[in-house]
Amino acid sequence: SEHLSILDQSGFDSFVPRWNTLHAFQGQDVVIVQSDRIHWQGKVTGIDRLGRLLLETGQGQVAVTAGDVSLRLKKE
Repeated sequence: SEHLSILDQSGFDSFVPRWNTLHAFQGQDVVIVQSDRIHWQGKVTGIDRLGRLLLETGQGQVAVTAGDVSLRLKKE
């Protein structure tokens, strides 16, 4: 596919701006749940060039790196 070719040639960096524009949780308040426990909560600001989910939290920006988490909209 064309996108795989671009990924192979340019790396993941070339997809970050488009991803940050289009993903469903951009700008949303969310919670990150792992093993039925809230690990982080904050506003999604995008992903970084390593593919980590970026959250703006009360403690500043956090880059979430985990293999198995659940991302949920924060209930008001």
